[in-house]
Parts: sequence; structure tokens; C-alpha cells
Amino acid sequence: MTTDSRLRTATAAGAALIALATALQFWPMPFLVALVLGILAVRRRARIAVLCATTAAAVGWSLPLIWRAVAGDPVLGTARVTAGLAGLPATGWLAILVTILVAVLQALAAVWVTRTFSALRATRTSPSPSPSP
Repeated sequence: MTTDSRLRTATAAGAALIALATALQFWPMPFLVALVLGILAVRRRARIAVLCATTAAAVGWSLPLIWRAVAGDPVLGTARVTAGLAGLPATGWLAILVTILVAVLQALAAVWVTRTFSALRATRTSPSPSPSP
């Protein structure tokens, strides 16, 4: 199994895990999944880790909203009221977009933390230059 296929599989599994956790109201799951995806992609380019983490977060938080809307719950009506209470224009799609943006921001923060700590670890484990005579 190649690294790319492992990342695709991990992204899909992460999206499913985020969707399940969101349905159970465990909101920090996008951050935790993005940490794992960032660790898996540490030897890859940063944009690959960002793409995998943000995709998993956006899809993972969107799936429960779509599921509830298909089941007949008043998702847009609730989002409209929430947007109005938050001081946003009272449109449902804007509140849903802001909700998904929160998940994406969690994922971006987690990838940033992972990349930062991996860079720090690399500088600590690299051999220091020998002093010149």
C-alpha cells in the first residue's frame, strides 16, 4: 500500500470518525483526527496534510447535518435562528458554513501543531555541526 493510498484511506476514515463523533456531540474530533493525519503526512508536503485534514473535517461535520436534513429535521430553520442569535444575517446556509469553517479551522490548527513539533524534533535529533578548530 503506497503512502498516497494510506493517506486517502486515513482521510476517509477520519471523515467517518468525525461524523460519528459529531453525531455524538464530541466537537473536538476534527482537531484530534487532523493531529493523526498530520503525523501520517509528516514526511510529505504540508499542503497534502492540510488538504487531507481539512477535507476530513469539512466532510465529517457536513455528513451529520445532511443526514439530519434528509431525516426531516429543521436544520435550516435552526441554523437561521442560530445565525440571528449570533449577530449574523438570519440565513441558514451562512450559519452552516460558519459551522463547517470551525471544523476546518480546528484541522488547520492541528496540522500546524503537528508540523511545528515535527520540525522541532528534527532540529533536536539532527547532528550539531562540529566546532571549527
